[in-house]
Amino acid sequence: LDVVIDPDYKTNGWIYLVTAHGVKDGQGKLAAVATINRGRIRQGGWVENQVLTEFSIDVTTGLRMAFDSKRFLYVGTSFPDPDYVAPAELGKTPPQSLSSPWGKILRMTAEGKAPADNPFVNTPGAFPYVYALGIRAPMGLAFDRNGELWESENGPRGGDELNHIRAGHNYGWPLITWGHRYDATPMPAHPEPEGAEVGKFDQPVIDWSPSPALSAITFYQGKAFPRWKDSLLMGSLKQMDLFRIVLDGDRPVVQETLLHGLNRIRDVRVSPEGYVYL
Repeated sequence: LDVVIDPDYKTNGWIYLVTAHGVKDGQGKLAAVATINRGRIRQGGWVENQVLTEFSIDVTTGLRMAFDSKRFLYVGTSFPDPDYVAPAELGKTPPQSLSSPWGKILRMTAEGKAPADNPFVNTPGAFPYVYALGIRAPMGLAFDRNGELWESENGPRGGDELNHIRAGHNYGWPLITWGHRYDATPMPAHPEPEGAEVGKFDQPVIDWSPSPALSAITFYQGKAFPRWKDSLLMGSLKQMDLFRIVLDGDRPVVQETLLHGLNRIRDVRVSPEGYVYL
């Protein structure tokens, strides 16, 4: 579902893959598991494969990866739409539960271990890889030039988001969202927390309604298009557009459509020469 190279690839040659597969539990019910592997390519073949870690997932949407400059690996996991849950029970769903890996941004070492400085590693019962929670469907992860982590997220019917991801922060799903349910349940969007939950959740830096169905993101640092330096490039699936976004801190100051109606853009990468690959 994603492939990234080690920040020290020139010296160690490691390539990281995330895959998903089905397993049957003790009752014979099918469940899904994600696996983080790394290996090297030698003489055209994949060699020295290592399984670094495995964890339960709800669906195979998401599972994007990104490395920071210190060789910590971040992985996004999804929990798109719960079956109808009473509003008072939404806080007990997996994205809001620290014990579940679903609906999270996870953080691990390059060897697949839980770092000692993860925000919930010492919280009893918490899944130790959890870095941020309240995530719906993370379709892109990328670090900017300052080492800050950003995430593109598909909302339900409306409510696609660009989020600035910070350690230990809660992004609200499914308690708050600018989108609506897909089914006919008479439940309005709840974009703002109320009562005791005011200030508990981070709002998106940008939200889109209707949804373009956001996909992968990357920050442009190439030389082929110097005016794009530090711009966020973002693909979309349903809208089939490539966007360029200029950020000033957590404030978007430019939003431009570079390509329109091209096709469903699944991934966006920049080559060492500064060319953009879709």
